Order: sequence, then C-alpha cells, then structure tokens
Amino acid sequence: MITIVVILKKAFSQREQPIEQVASLVEARDDARLMKDFSRADALRKELHSMGIHLTDGPLGTSWKKNH
Repeated sequence: MITIVVILKKAFSQREQPIEQVASLVEARDDARLMKDFSRADALRKELHSMGIHLTDGPLGTSWKKNH
C-alpha cells in the first residue's frame, strides 16, 4: 500500500486533492461497505467522483485512479 501511495503521490499536482485525502475517503468508503452502510458508501463514492476520482471494486479491494 505504501508503494502505491508514493507512486500515486507523484502523479498529483499541488492544485489537485492531496493523495492522503483521497486515500482517507476511499478507506472510509471501504469501512462503510464492510458495515453495510451503503448510503454512506454511495455518498463517499459521489464525493470522490466530484473530485475526479474513479473507483473500481474488486476481489482484492478498491482501486482508484484520477480521471483526466
């Protein structure tokens, strides 16, 4: 996980959302999904989408990328 954060951190400019903020929101969404709080998970997905973040849920967890 740390390696991914370091690599992705290089892809973000200072004008964009800090990688730590995005990672925190993705983690909060994962936690909400585990707790079956789907309305909160959906709200977090919408918030991330408004920041230009695309989420993909898979068997190994959630991955994300910055839309261009």
